Parts: sequence; C-alpha cells; structure tokens
Amino acid sequence: MPPETLVFIAKYGYYAIFMLMFLQEMGVPSPLPNELVLTFAGYLSYKGILFLPFVFGTTILADWLGTLLLFTLFYFFSPLIVNFKQRIWQKPSGALVKLSAHVSNEKPKKLFLLRLAPFVRGYASIVAGMLRIRPKKFILITMISAITWTGFYISLGIIFGPYWAQIEQHIHNIKVVMGLVSTLLLLFLTARYAINALLN
Repeated sequence: MPPETLVFIAKYGYYAIFMLMFLQEMGVPSPLPNELVLTFAGYLSYKGILFLPFVFGTTILADWLGTLLLFTLFYFFSPLIVNFKQRIWQKPSGALVKLSAHVSNEKPKKLFLLRLAPFVRGYASIVAGMLRIRPKKFILITMISAITWTGFYISLGIIFGPYWAQIEQHIHNIKVVMGLVSTLLLLFLTARYAINALLN
C-alpha cells in the first residue's frame, strides 16, 4: 500500500476514507482500489484506531452517494451522449430504444451482481444511467449492494487484522489478481451480451 495513502488515511481518518471512496466511485483515479481502502479501514477498526459503526456509515455513504451522483449525471445527459454516438456510429435509434427497454426490464439481480464486482462497479452505474433505469429501482439496489459490498471487505480487514503485516508485503500481487479477475468478468459479460444480441 503506498505510504502516502497510509499517511493520508491515518491523518484524516473517516474524511480520508470517504474522499478516496467517493472520488473513485465518480471515476476519479485513485492510488488504491476501494476494495483495499475498505479492507484497510476494517484493519484500523480491528486495531481500535477507528470506530467500527462510523467506518460502516462512512463507507456506505461514500459508495452510495458517489454511485448515485454518477448515475444521475448519465441519467440526465444520456440523450446528448446517445445522439453523439448515433452521429459517429450511425446506429438506428430503434436499436437503441430496444436495447434500453431490454436492459431496463432486466431483473434487479444482474445490476446488484455488477455492483459487487471490483473495477466494473462504476460502469454499471454509467450504463444504468444511460439506459435510464428507474431511479427508485436503482437507488434501492445500490443501497443494498453498498451495504453488502462494504460490509464484506471491512469484515475481511477485521478477520485478517492479525496478519496485516504479511498481507501488506504482497499487496501488489493482490491488486494484480483482482485486476485479472475483474477483466475476465468483464470479458465474460461482454461476450454473453454479444451472443444474446446476435441470437435475438
């Protein structure tokens, strides 16, 4: 874990955790994936440096607000983006309408699972906004996913707290593995969507 990030979190505590998570949910590059920020926050809770309920509240709020803001931006500006894509790719508007209806009618389970996947979580919010999924539906799903996702990684930080020194030595390898898993997941979802589109 980059030393400057450790210093930033140690110095500003909940504010640092909130800022790192919120900005990354908005698509701003971060020195650490939010999954590692959450795990480290869990470790700090294990050490008694941070109060666990405040950690949960801070991380859930940061994740949910960042996701909601990203969704809102694409929800309201999607017509401009779609028109721009149509001019470049010359896709018929009927196909876009059909795609929007298809995705909007998907079961909430798919969006929930995407919001749990590392690195592709933000893309799920962008797609949901562009396809104008009902806000009430999106808000409920993302709140549940935020509680599940943050709770899982914070719990990992608490469980592996006694072994944090060893984990930190291999943090780069962990990031690489997480990146590979997320890339494979994204390729799988893309291939599955392409096959369904061809068959339909």
